[in-house]
Order: sequence, then structure tokens, then C-alpha cells
Amino acid sequence: MIGQIRQRQLARRLLSLLEEERAALVAGNLAALGPLATRITDAMTALGAASAFDDPAPDRTLQKIHAAAAHNQTLAEASRRGLTTAMRLRDETLGMQSRMQTYTGGGQTRTIMARKSTSDRRA
Repeated sequence: MIGQIRQRQLARRLLSLLEEERAALVAGNLAALGPLATRITDAMTALGAASAFDDPAPDRTLQKIHAAAAHNQTLAEASRRGLTTAMRLRDETLGMQSRMQTYTGGGQTRTIMARKSTSDRRA
């Protein structure tokens, strides 16, 4: 009985941490994800250890944990794709600032290199 109470406490703690992770992902708080990952891993280990000696956690609880973790994984993948796209667009925009295309009298495209702006030199 005590083991089951402990399992429920650990499961609630894990679900709470997964909710914190979801909130951090939605808010774009990437700095919070590293420490949260450690805490989530520790909570999973503790739940696994408690379940190994007592009755396993109820299926319904495990399904909630699985659903929350899967949802967070989807959010993390979407975040990664968004960051990758933002970096690509930033690089393209910076590239456009340093060159310009125009047409010659014969209708051919010609690239004109722009001089570096003062912001390029400050970094």
C-alpha cells in the first residue's frame, strides 16, 4: 500500500515536470530545458525503481505519462524546425544585404557587391 502511494506521488511529480517542460517549449524558454531534462530523468528513474519493487504503476497513469512525453517530443521537434528555419532566413537576409542583382544593358543579370555596413564591422 505504501509503495502504491509512493508510486502515485512519483507519477504526479513526473507529470508535473512534463507540464513544466511543455510550458517551457511553448514559451520558447530553451534555457529551462536542460535542467528540466535532468529532473525528468531523475523522476523517471525513481518511478521505475519504485515500480520494480511494488506493483507496477497503473496503466492509466503510464498512458498519461506517455501522452505527455510524446506531446513534448512533438513540440521539441517543431521548435527545432522553427529555429532551423529562422537561422536559414537570417542567413539569407544577411546575404541579401551584402549583394544586389541588377541587369546589364544586354539583359544579363549582374551581381553588385555592396560595401559592408558599419554594423558588420562592430561585431
